[in-house]
Amino acid sequence: MSDSTQLHNHALTGKITVSMMDDCPACLATMAEQAELVRLASQIYKERLSSLPFYQERFNDEHFWSQYVGSRIVQARTLVQSAGLSARA
Repeated sequence: MSDSTQLHNHALTGKITVSMMDDCPACLATMAEQAELVRLASQIYKERLSSLPFYQERFNDEHFWSQYVGSRIVQARTLVQSAGLSARA
């Protein structure tokens, strides 16, 4: 886990809002890294699964691939690393 994805505490009381996350450098770095990881892993999964009709039909459906990778984030990180890529934004 990189420094930008280490858990950190917010000095917050009550509800956390998106605007609070937008003001947090660590949160922004984590979200950027996550987005890059999803982008890289999506490309790899598309290449590997495109011979199967179910995935072939969804090849250009970015929402599908984002959800697919997001639900397998640990495996996606390993896949991207094993491909010699980096999800650092």
